Amino acid sequence: MRTFDGKTRAALYSKLAWVPQYLDEFIEVCQPRSSDRACDIGTGTGVVAHQLAQYVYSVDAVDNDDEMLKLIDRDNPKITVIKSNIELPREEDATYDLITARMVLHHTSSDTTTVDHCVYMLNPGGRVVIAEGIPPQGCLSFYKRIFELKEPGRRVYTVDRLIALIEHLHDVSFRIIIQKDMSITNWLGNSGLDKATQQAIFNMHLNAPEYVKKAYNMRLIKGDIITDWQQCIVTGVR
Repeated sequence: MRTFDGKTRAALYSKLAWVPQYLDEFIEVCQPRSSDRACDIGTGTGVVAHQLAQYVYSVDAVDNDDEMLKLIDRDNPKITVIKSNIELPREEDATYDLITARMVLHHTSSDTTTVDHCVYMLNPGGRVVIAEGIPPQGCLSFYKRIFELKEPGRRVYTVDRLIALIEHLHDVSFRIIIQKDMSITNWLGNSGLDKATQQAIFNMHLNAPEYVKKAYNMRLIKGDIITDWQQCIVTGVR
């Protein structure tokens, strides 16, 4: 995959515009309970962990990126920050009622192994909640080209592929969230990518086929490209 400057990327992460309109819906799908011991894998700067902490008994915020972990606010007594590779079994016994993985699986070398470890750490009746970006219908090829340029080798998801990861669980369900009016300039400018790659991806959107522009509701506003993104959240119960 493309090499990022981890320190730069971590510093820019909080400036990404995905948080305001999406986070509440993600937490709603999680159905957190006050008795839940939760774990947010690939927590990054802890955005999801801090939101979850408002509703659950405790949250383990797990990541293996030192630069991201440095930026987590550690003042919340409900949150425990843990440096760990989410693709490897935890050395200590850990059991949870809720495990969340938002935009994490595409970074892993094996999504099936990662999900298996999550399920193993769930108490009976515990829930796993996984979220990934997906392309609008008919735009898979365009979506793959964009992300191959952004992160060569990155895994791309569809609803079916996400469900297949947890179809052995109980009460499997999914929800598609539409993130409206997302700025391509904001996304690329805070991605940690070099300027040439940012411009190439911007131009791919600018010159996209009309059917892609329609599916993404693309608009050119004051030099920025505004689009509607889709996120798929799948859940299952052990």
